[in-house]
Amino acid sequence: MAQMVPKTSYDHIVLLTDLTSRSHSALSYARALAQYYSSRLTLLHSLPRRTFAVPESPASNEQIVQRAAAELESIADGLKAGGIDVHVRLCETASRTGGLLRVLRRIHPDLIIQGTAGIDDPRRAIVGSIAESIFRKIEIPVLTVGSHVLPFMHKGLRFDKILFVTNFGTQVNNAAVYSLSLAQEFRARVSLCHVHDSRSAPGNHEDIKRYFEQALERYIPPQVKDWCDPECVVAFGDIDTEIRLLMQKQHPDLIITAAHSLGLLGTRGKPGVVFKIIANADCPVLTLLGTPVKAENPVHPDNRPDMVAFC
Repeated sequence: MAQMVPKTSYDHIVLLTDLTSRSHSALSYARALAQYYSSRLTLLHSLPRRTFAVPESPASNEQIVQRAAAELESIADGLKAGGIDVHVRLCETASRTGGLLRVLRRIHPDLIIQGTAGIDDPRRAIVGSIAESIFRKIEIPVLTVGSHVLPFMHKGLRFDKILFVTNFGTQVNNAAVYSLSLAQEFRARVSLCHVHDSRSAPGNHEDIKRYFEQALERYIPPQVKDWCDPECVVAFGDIDTEIRLLMQKQHPDLIITAAHSLGLLGTRGKPGVVFKIIANADCPVLTLLGTPVKAENPVHPDNRPDMVAFC
């Protein structure tokens, strides 16, 4: 199951920005990543298309577009001063999420970076979460920078501690390879973690812990141990609570996990585990889109562990 660890490369990075303070931390990581990888960076902003005049509106549609374009150019000028190859893209669409996804699929970058206001964003109940829709609808790695993440202020990009969180969905192998690749790139310590919800499926903790530790170890190629001593962590209890405790204990610089596609409720329903991780984390979270597969008895040691996905 384990495979060679390839070198990570990002030739083209897209930063999704809403031109508010929520995007500041995401912008700082986009700058750091683009400088480190010598990437082409596209600043992408979406405006809702208005087909009629809004009474007593303080600005016309044309003025709003011009203002947004000017703000994007101002950000781009600052990035260009740091030697980054920056491009600006502004789109007007009836659906902001749909418009962003269409542009992203057309230009197909190597990495998408975005910020989010988190679970408490009042717009979620009405229109859903744009950030969550992005990482749950596109098969491109997405780095989401939550509201608790401070701007990256170091001179050079670095990740000293990487936490890979998995519930063994269909993208577990790709996500594990991604984690180990970045760990090798930055000579970072890496932990592979699985949380077993023993409330819904109790069992012998020692047997289950040993089983899942061995399952995690199978994703570590032998040559990884030449430069790193990966840690395999198995915790028991409520998934959200245990992952939060693990983040508080390990203080990772980057979290990597897989997310599955949206269900019938879209992002208007209760936030899933992955979005809760993003909302609670004080570091960026990199997600890869996977396909959920439900197992009849995912906790029995005779069952393969790669049959359960976060939701």
